[in-house]
Amino acid sequence: MVDSNFSRWLISAAFLVHGIGMLGAGLTLPMAIRKTDSGFGHSWFFERCGTQVEAVAGTILWGLAGIGFIGAAVGLFMSQNWWVLFAWVGAPATLLAVLLWFGAVPMGTYAGGVLAALTLGALIFRR
Repeated sequence: MVDSNFSRWLISAAFLVHGIGMLGAGLTLPMAIRKTDSGFGHSWFFERCGTQVEAVAGTILWGLAGIGFIGAAVGLFMSQNWWVLFAWVGAPATLLAVLLWFGAVPMGTYAGGVLAALTLGALIFRR
């Protein structure tokens, strides 16, 4: 049997690493979409709206995902109930970001999408 403290630490660590990655992507997205060699391409949805709109929308969405998962990590690690609120912000924002930039992000981003889907599943079926 896995110790519940170890599980809490492990999940918190995964949330934190994912949150930092998403926040970093949000902060670098405006510069990354202007470079062809950045590994971060244009959103299939926002591409036709122009680079400025895509940069603003992406920064907000990826930033929300990052802040949500960082907040969830801290709250869960501290055994605070408010971690759930942050997870409800971070997980849908991650899924939406991955969906809107599908095919335009590095492969590791999809692992974050899986984490977000599992998080949403756990939140929905939480007792």
